[in-house]
Amino acid sequence: MMEWFVDANNHDDYNDRDRLVVDMMTNEIVTANEQQRLSVQVTADYIPVVDAEHVGIRIWPVLAGEEEADEYELFHHTMGVYETEVEVSREGLYYAEAVVEIDDQKLRPKKYFAVGRLYQEEVLLLMENGSEKLGDKDHGAHH
Repeated sequence: MMEWFVDANNHDDYNDRDRLVVDMMTNEIVTANEQQRLSVQVTADYIPVVDAEHVGIRIWPVLAGEEEADEYELFHHTMGVYETEVEVSREGLYYAEAVVEIDDQKLRPKKYFAVGRLYQEEVLLLMENGSEKLGDKDHGAHH
């Protein structure tokens, strides 16, 4: 078996990868039981990625659990922004988890977003996790 060592001379050969950022824009999802736009912006070293192999999103109510996740495929709209229409079934706190595949990299950032009123348990969950405002949890993913 051959071994490879990473040192100062070859470090960049193994670690020189684009800095990928995934920004989920959930601010247009404000009402339950209506189709609303969800956007995800993907950049590599601050340059829009227009040819990602896959951009999807999973959404589920925090209190219900991940087994109730709805999955959506997003399509490139413009300048690295991928979009789809989503519908949430009730008011409350949700998780959104993007699934982005670019070349041999796969990113899965997750964040909170709220629709309508929050239940007391949801507010307590946010406070326990140290979120001062919605969207703070893994807003972008860096690789």
